[in-house]
Amino acid sequence: MRIVLFIAMFLFAPSALAAAGGATLYVSESCGSYTVGDTFPVSIMVYTGGAPINAAEGVLNFTADSLEVEAISKDSSVFVLWTEEPSYSNRDGEIRFSGGVPNPGYTGSVGTILDIVFRVKDSGIAALDFSDARVLANDGKGTDILSGTGGASYTCVQKPADRASGENAGRGNYPVSCRHCLDSCNSCGIGSRLQMDESEISKP
Repeated sequence: MRIVLFIAMFLFAPSALAAAGGATLYVSESCGSYTVGDTFPVSIMVYTGGAPINAAEGVLNFTADSLEVEAISKDSSVFVLWTEEPSYSNRDGEIRFSGGVPNPGYTGSVGTILDIVFRVKDSGIAALDFSDARVLANDGKGTDILSGTGGASYTCVQKPADRASGENAGRGNYPVSCRHCLDSCNSCGIGSRLQMDESEISKP
């Protein structure tokens, strides 16, 4: 009787644990502010909820108007088997992944699935969110234990205007003191009547 009870607990404990906690897919950096032209790394992560898992799959959608993928890598992934290689489309704004690990599965609490490098290509609010996602328990039945997902939102802004190159436009190569005089004269309307020779101004 004790042997039967032990076998029953062994078979159903992972499923019970998964049902109690559940797994989560999320993005390592959930928010941030970046400038057009910047690149930044994020990772697709899995929280197992305490249950061994042997596979996960899904689509990470991103705002293609503001972001584009520069690179993806599975080098640091907890998964070693891939039903298809991770792929992305900058046109459609999506990253697809489907990987796993043999028995006894991944037994850690948090693991990396995929590393991504994004580049900011335009200003706006860029969002990341998951769709068609599953996390399968290593329970011999492939039970989907995904209980939720966590996306991200980034603020993308244009580079500050280079005011230094234009602030002296049209003023000639006058010494600073003379430019100050011109500013003062222009403010009262006299400057427009002055005929100043740059070569004379620069003489000591």
